[in-house]
Amino acid sequence: DSLITFAAGWITQNIASLINSGQPWPAEGKIGIVEISEEDGVWSPETSWFNVPKPRLVGSEGWKICIPKRVEEEMAAKCRAAESKGVCGVLLGKFNMQTKMGLITNMWDAPEDSITDGNSCQRGRKGLQVKLIDNLKATGEQEGYLGEWHSHPGGETKMSTPDFATSKG
Repeated sequence: DSLITFAAGWITQNIASLINSGQPWPAEGKIGIVEISEEDGVWSPETSWFNVPKPRLVGSEGWKICIPKRVEEEMAAKCRAAESKGVCGVLLGKFNMQTKMGLITNMWDAPEDSITDGNSCQRGRKGLQVKLIDNLKATGEQEGYLGEWHSHPGGETKMSTPDFATSKG
């Protein structure tokens, strides 16, 4: 487990370095995971390869946020399923304050006590703190709370004036 945690941190750091370098991201990359098994004193490696799609970068005021296509597609599916109701959720990942980089790695549905109506979604709190702590432990503190997302039913797909005000604290 500690080796996996170390490798995850190393991979995250290298992805962030590539994004911050200003170099163009390749159309698609690959990550190989080597699993080593032992049978009768003989060690054998087996590599599994996974495609890594090109992420989308958005930025504002010197910050870059990397949104993987998988997370973006999941958000869009939840908005379509909610139809004309507001929908919201929690964003997970990692911030690097020195490089002003946010790397989104996952998203969760809003807690069950969240309130939605035709135009908005107010994220609840029920069970969220315990779930976040459990997730930090499970990921070796590599994936934590980044923020929240919500839809604008019937509106534009950009930050509203209240969204900008809230994001500045």
